[in-house]
Amino acid sequence: MHQYYHYLTEILKDHFGFDGVVMSDWNAHAHIPSCTSDSCPQGINTGIDMFLISTVGGEHYPKFIENTLQAARNGTMPQWRIDDAARRVLRLKARLGMIGPGVDALERIGRVNIPLSAAQSTRRLPEKPCKNRRCCSRTMAVCCR
Repeated sequence: MHQYYHYLTEILKDHFGFDGVVMSDWNAHAHIPSCTSDSCPQGINTGIDMFLISTVGGEHYPKFIENTLQAARNGTMPQWRIDDAARRVLRLKARLGMIGPGVDALERIGRVNIPLSAAQSTRRLPEKPCKNRRCCSRTMAVCCR
């Protein structure tokens, strides 16, 4: 699923209007044909906003960051895609009360308050199928392997 722009961007984000964060499974980006544990511009281009990078078996995280910066510098990843991923992560943090006016981010780490209604919607399927984009964007979770 990680390598499919059609599913992650065109369907999930564009068609259903999902404005949350698409996160990779633990080190799953390494299984995309053109990617490694240390580099995955294709995954970012398909619509993954955040990666769970393995720290087992090497220094993958610093190499991933350096390779991602290099891909941004050489144009392998378009600026709009980087901006979109950053916007989605910052939007999620703001919704969770982690950033914003009057928020001491360092004091808030580890004490994120998720409203009960949001927590419940992630634990069970809606009683009625989603019939509009607003419903889907609030209840849809994407699990990729």
